[in-house]
Amino acid sequence: MRSTATNSDDDSAYILVSNIVTDDGFSGASDSNVPSTLAAQDYIATQVATVGTTAWFDVTKYGATGDGTTSDATSVNSAIAALNTKGGGVLYFPTPSVGYKIDSSLTAISNALILGTGSTILSISGANPLWTLTDNNEMTGIVHQLAATNRTQIQMVGQKNVVRNTEFFGGSLAAAHIEVREDDNIITNCEFDTTNNSVALIKIFGNNGVANNTLIQNNIFDSVLSNDFPIVLVEANSNAFTISDNLHNGSALTHSVVVPAGTSDWYIISNNSFRGPVSDGGTGTNKLVNNNPLANLSTWTAITGGVGYTNSWADAGGALATGGFYVDAHGRVQLHGSIKSGASATVAFTLPVGARPAKTEVATGTAELAASNVPAEVSIASTGAVTITFVGSLTGNVSLSGISFLNGQ
Repeated sequence: MRSTATNSDDDSAYILVSNIVTDDGFSGASDSNVPSTLAAQDYIATQVATVGTTAWFDVTKYGATGDGTTSDATSVNSAIAALNTKGGGVLYFPTPSVGYKIDSSLTAISNALILGTGSTILSISGANPLWTLTDNNEMTGIVHQLAATNRTQIQMVGQKNVVRNTEFFGGSLAAAHIEVREDDNIITNCEFDTTNNSVALIKIFGNNGVANNTLIQNNIFDSVLSNDFPIVLVEANSNAFTISDNLHNGSALTHSVVVPAGTSDWYIISNNSFRGPVSDGGTGTNKLVNNNPLANLSTWTAITGGVGYTNSWADAGGALATGGFYVDAHGRVQLHGSIKSGASATVAFTLPVGARPAKTEVATGTAELAASNVPAEVSIASTGAVTITFVGSLTGNVSLSGISFLNGQ
């Protein structure tokens, strides 16, 4: 049996384990009282207060050393086995001297509060995956230190799991940090600070009607991804997921979230600040994909080498500023630079999703002619297409500087 409650820091639901029993003779390995060093820490104390007096499975009492050298996998698995036998409990990782070395997969776990102190480090290497979460788990206060590996860190294979206040750092990774493979799972208030990732950080395996009601919210992504992989990759034909209020500070991406072509429906991707646009291939009509501005950039994104010019348009060159755009912290798209050589009433370039108006905007650029400057119409469609139209038959360089509009996607 499980219950839900509201976290004091935000409004998202999380799972509380209510079928945990007190110690009944596991040779002192399980504590019936909250450790005093733990109760003093406010952010965990809130969690502990809701759980109450429970079965505590301290991994160090099962032999885990946390010295960063000795393998702790067998000891942690012994603690998980005892917890599973009792039907649930708190799997507790005290602050280690160096870090808990986990070099094989951990036993699948259910009905557990997986609790670190905020400084717990799991030194990861070995078999895939590290964690297998079946039903009714919450992980909080765990820091995963990742070395070059193709190991998935967390697989959510059951329902009603929550991963919060959890951090991932390290580099040269070839597997998703978290895979969601069942319904009703939450990833919130986590930080991803890894480098050289050659795969998406989070994957939702939602095809064939599973992994519905996934919530990915209020996370910080500082990771650097290679080979144009997105932060979140959603399997084709997935339904009922929400990706909202996340911040990406890492490297610029071709796409931040990818929903492949298919019948995906009933989802929300909104209010995120990303370093790349959302690629939405879902054909469903019951979805909301908007207000995902590109994160505020200290430099402009050039059109050349970025979205690219079309219909013979190009940078004006010389002493004139190159064409470019960016989205500021207030969600306004700013254009600048001078472009030339295209025919009137043609599309010069197309802005990416995340830098487009909700409806067509018509602005006035300046056609810079040898004799004088005259207006040129600059139309920005909701598709991102930027069309330049000259007055009459006049042609010349067109200045985009000063044109701005509110991002609507």
